[in-house]
Amino acid sequence: MKQILKENRSFLIPWSVIVIFMIFFMGMGYSRTEIHLMLNEYRTPYLDSFFRLFTNIGGNLPWVVCAIMLIAKMWKGAMLTLAQIIATIIVQPIKHIMHHPRPLTVFKDANIDLPIVDGVHMHAWNSFPSGHTAAAFALMFGIAILLPKWWQKTLCLVIAIMAGYSRIYLSQHFIDDVVAGSIIGVVSVLIAMIFFSKKTYNGNKTQETK
Repeated sequence: MKQILKENRSFLIPWSVIVIFMIFFMGMGYSRTEIHLMLNEYRTPYLDSFFRLFTNIGGNLPWVVCAIMLIAKMWKGAMLTLAQIIATIIVQPIKHIMHHPRPLTVFKDANIDLPIVDGVHMHAWNSFPSGHTAAAFALMFGIAILLPKWWQKTLCLVIAIMAGYSRIYLSQHFIDDVVAGSIIGVVSVLIAMIFFSKKTYNGNKTQETK
């Protein structure tokens, strides 16, 4: 596990810094609605279309990738699939226990206009944590572990962050939902890796670099 953490510093370190910064930012006294509006200040029709599609990285796409990986590379697909299952098992009970209102409900109750994107089905409840974000981070961190180059791992982080931000841009979640989802996604991958021996991990990696 230490080796995995060390080799994926280019993903984990900047992600940790961003999470700490977001937590600090949320503790500065701004309300959830104020932060949501700050993060949605810049909007264009192009971004509307882009994030409406990009958010699917945390939707059904992870399961499609898992299925393909299971066919192509058994242990890798199994690891990615297990990470998705763990993330789902963690997210869904918390969602229903917490039963937090989503931006649609909060902004409506506060009589504030909510920035929305046409064509997006808006949900009203079970906001915390963001399941899409958890799935996206579980997918992209899992892939990052399988890739050899530091810049590839960093690119995976950028994609995961953009998928998380898409949930805010589409007004489906607040920032705390997304931060929590990212933590669940990363932790889910680390838990999944525990089920795969260091020998298996290093053996597959050695074969790929030959």
